Amino acid sequence: MADPSLEISLQATNAEPQQIIDRLVETWMAGHDTRVAEWNRCQDEEAQEEEEMRLVHAAREEEEHLARQVEEENEHLESEKKKPKMNGFNVASTIGNAIAPCPSQYAIQKLNNFEYIELWYFSPNGCKEAMKMSCSIADNTFSLTKLD
Repeated sequence: MADPSLEISLQATNAEPQQIIDRLVETWMAGHDTRVAEWNRCQDEEAQEEEEMRLVHAAREEEEHLARQVEEENEHLESEKKKPKMNGFNVASTIGNAIAPCPSQYAIQKLNNFEYIELWYFSPNGCKEAMKMSCSIADNTFSLTKLD
């Protein structure tokens, strides 16, 4: 809004044209300066608001990033908890030299089929007999070998 005291009176007809022109230029310059000052103030306010918005956005992104890191760390800890843990290693422990006897494949197959089988197959004598009778294909076959 313009300053009403700077308005030119139309009844001032006795003034010279140059004075009127000077007065009009002076009035226009004053209005122009106030509009430029208002424009600059608005631009500064907008720049401040944009900077505040940028800072808020950056803070929100930082919070989200930290929340994601905490969540990933928690997931990692949960997955570590779920992993099976290996028991401690005892250097002084010994390992036996004998293989524990187990029932024959015939007895195991009967059990899988839910068929009747005598208990002798699961006794120590039955397991020893199964070990004597079990032999792999490689034990009873001939094979070709290459010598260097």
